Amino acid sequence: MSVSVSSFRARHGSTFTATSDDLIQECLDEAAALINATTWGTFRDIGIKCLAAHLLAVEPFGEPARLVGDLNSTIYGREFKRYQKIATFGFRNASF
Repeated sequence: MSVSVSSFRARHGSTFTATSDDLIQECLDEAAALINATTWGTFRDIGIKCLAAHLLAVEPFGEPARLVGDLNSTIYGREFKRYQKIATFGFRNASF
């Protein structure tokens, strides 16, 4: 299964209503390039959505999705890290 803009919007659409489809696609492509299919297995699509949402949230317009006190920490980044631990069994985690 691959992640599309419509499947991203189904999961995270309420936060990124004003975000263009082109920008979402760009972040999905970037996230897909960073997430290894072999390592992530069945969790890859979830990871792509979480990481793309994080990338969008650290953009200037994404301020509402950031966590207080840290400009680079978002709810989506935390969700990504949680799934990263599950997908990689905790021994191959790489920071992003």
